[in-house]
Amino acid sequence: MEENILFKFESNNKLYFAENKNNKIVYYFLDDDKKVYNLSREEIDVCNSILNRIAPSNQVIKLMDYKLNNKKYEIFYDKNSHLKLSNPMDKDIARILCLINNQEESVYSYDLRYRNNKTFKRLIKVGKVAYIVLISTALLSTASLLNTYAYQKEQTSTYYEEVSTAINNSSLLEDSTISDKIRTAIASNGFLNDKEKEYMYQVIDVILDNKQYSDVDYIERLYRTVQIEYKENISNDTIKMTGSYNPRTNIITFYDVNNIEEVDIDVFNHELCHTITFFDDYSFNSFLIETTNSIFNEEYLGKEDSLYCHYYNYTKILMEIIGSEPLKRYHGFASTSIITNALKSIINDEDRAVKLVENLDVYKKLFEDYWNNKKDEEIKDNLDDIESYIIEELKEYYEAAKGISYEDD
Repeated sequence: MEENILFKFESNNKLYFAENKNNKIVYYFLDDDKKVYNLSREEIDVCNSILNRIAPSNQVIKLMDYKLNNKKYEIFYDKNSHLKLSNPMDKDIARILCLINNQEESVYSYDLRYRNNKTFKRLIKVGKVAYIVLISTALLSTASLLNTYAYQKEQTSTYYEEVSTAINNSSLLEDSTISDKIRTAIASNGFLNDKEKEYMYQVIDVILDNKQYSDVDYIERLYRTVQIEYKENISNDTIKMTGSYNPRTNIITFYDVNNIEEVDIDVFNHELCHTITFFDDYSFNSFLIETTNSIFNEEYLGKEDSLYCHYYNYTKILMEIIGSEPLKRYHGFASTSIITNALKSIINDEDRAVKLVENLDVYKKLFEDYWNNKKDEEIKDNLDDIESYIIEELKEYYEAAKGISYEDD
């Protein structure tokens, strides 16, 4: 993207742009390669909503110092935009920021790395529509906190109360009613063959056991139209992608197989467990999404054999600290505040809880990039620092929760 372009997205077959023009933000779309600035009120509202979701605010906390090319960068987390920022900002750290901020459409068995230093992708929900937005790293400098984006306002999910009510209603349903609803939805799905439906039915027991954390009506609607597809894996990464679930399109994808019977059962179960999560506004924590899903898969559907076994032990320790209920709630409704509030109830420091949770997310993405990027030693050095921080923080939360040190327990 051009340097003055802040973000772009597509809607109704139009490509929209937000441009920083002499410190004033203007919107336009392309019509036969010509810039059209005369947007409707509705189009402007969508652009404003997206900008308000991603523009830096003054609600930032420092996550870490990151060492790169003999320089030290301060990495911050913006609690409003959910983006990681840097001071200073240059093309070297921009690649790392693209990596740790990028969010693919699908929830992968592992993330696709974003390895450029200019743009990254986020899914932004406006109302009930999710837009795929390509964002410039120009927004990731702490200098952006000044002037241009000073009007940023905190955004809250429009669905939070609605989904919470739906989950409460689900907990009141009889098991037989839930079972009938889910089984009927799968059976009526014209996109699935009989063998795929047979594999899908096993999720019913998981939903029944967690109905107090699930939006059953939402899951029922998904299962009436969920699709399964099989594709060739075109990735050159060391760790090959085996499966993914796209909550935006409601498609489960398996790679390098031709039919459901060729899919590794653990991979199938992992992606199946993703389908019972409500993804809120897509600002979810990749570490928590994948590790809680791995724990669910292991507990309910069998052995979990995936990349996540390296670090989902941190989530098991987290479960010892805060209990299983917050993690089950998070798996049903992927709002990171569920976890940070649980940590805050142990040590009354919101920023500290947010810092830990976001460092876990950064750790996961850097770890995967390390294994797929010729084991870059600079990444490894930073990984070691983050891991040491995570371990020490978990120990302190454990002692505060249990009244005994982790080593003594």
